[in-house]
Amino acid sequence: FMENTIDRVIWPDGRVMRIGLQSIADMFGVSKSTAHTYKNTFLKPAIIQRGRMIWVDEALALKLMEENGAVKNK
Repeated sequence: FMENTIDRVIWPDGRVMRIGLQSIADMFGVSKSTAHTYKNTFLKPAIIQRGRMIWVDEALALKLMEENGAVKNK
């Protein structure tokens, strides 16, 4: 069972969403600059952004990273 935390939220449809650019950096062990590049390139399908708020679909982001051969588990 997974609970909501400050940077991780379970949406009503069951998706685990992470919040913010720092969450991408933390997930993959990269800098915020690299996380920004990921967000704007191959992670784009996993990102929902409204204004300055960034939501990351955790499962989809991990899948996309595996497909791009850049997985670094933390």
